[in-house]
Amino acid sequence: MSIRPGQTADHPPTPPQGSPARPGQHGWRPDPRTPGWARPSAAWAARPDEATEVLPRRYPGSAAPPHPPTAPPPAIVGWRPAPAYPPMAGPRGARLSPGARVAAAAAAAVFVVGAGVLMATTGRSGTAPPSVASPRPSVSSTVRTPTAQTPPPTVPLSALPGLLLDVGTINGIEGATDIALEPDPDNSRTFIGVENDRPDCGGIQAPALDPVLQGSGWIGVRTQLLADPNRNQHLITNAVIDYPTAKAANDFAAKEAQAWAMCSGATLHTTSRHEPPSIWSVGPVTNRGGMLSVINIEEGARGWACQRALTVRNNIVIDTRSCGENRADQATTTAARMAERVATS
Repeated sequence: MSIRPGQTADHPPTPPQGSPARPGQHGWRPDPRTPGWARPSAAWAARPDEATEVLPRRYPGSAAPPHPPTAPPPAIVGWRPAPAYPPMAGPRGARLSPGARVAAAAAAAVFVVGAGVLMATTGRSGTAPPSVASPRPSVSSTVRTPTAQTPPPTVPLSALPGLLLDVGTINGIEGATDIALEPDPDNSRTFIGVENDRPDCGGIQAPALDPVLQGSGWIGVRTQLLADPNRNQHLITNAVIDYPTAKAANDFAAKEAQAWAMCSGATLHTTSRHEPPSIWSVGPVTNRGGMLSVINIEEGARGWACQRALTVRNNIVIDTRSCGENRADQATTTAARMAERVATS
């Protein structure tokens, strides 16, 4: 099964000169000459959350409030009160007679004795006069209210080319040395021209298919095609799809996860332009850590298979496919490397 972007019946592809035929070579073969395209939807910007700083209320002053003043003790002969309070004295200009002085001294003595008895009684009863607890001094500090983590800025459409891997990295992942980037002047458009008897399983076959992306709100796409000289050992297609928000990208990935799960174990009869029909067996679909993957095997193609992988980072959907023999984790590794570029862009 091959992907031919925008092929028409009037312009069939010309096979490369001297290319040996591979048995069962009816897999997906993208042809970049006449790619299909879809009009992207308009983007919009997301407003970042606003954080509010709240300062705590402080107690006015760090020292304890003063105790209320108490009455000074009565005047006693030979006793001087503390200087904080004025000495006890009669009205200004008044004079006391000797008898009055003796009577006053006796009354003062009686008062002192009574006060001592009262204090002794209070001590024996185990109660103490009420006291005002001194508040702990407040610490001057700024307290910030907990807020949700600010989401990363939206990846712009102009950053898509930098998310695709270079040829050297692809060769390292594929375990090859002769994989090269195929010319594709229209790599900012989606692919068309691949159909099967299960339209709901279209996304499990190839990346960036226009019928699969329709209605999802995508903004733009950037694709790359890589292959060995004869296209009989390695054939890779990678795509990064830009969405206006991270939620929109995750919604599309969640929808594809449900569709892939429904197609797990299915047999797909595939047709593509200018190629004979092919039959593909869909393997078990896995979803580990947000990485959706599956391996599809072409019938009668001597082990030719294609691994699909799809994941999301921020507002970018990463969609990859790696075709060849001995498929294991090539597409998932490629998708993971591309996701790292989204995180650091």
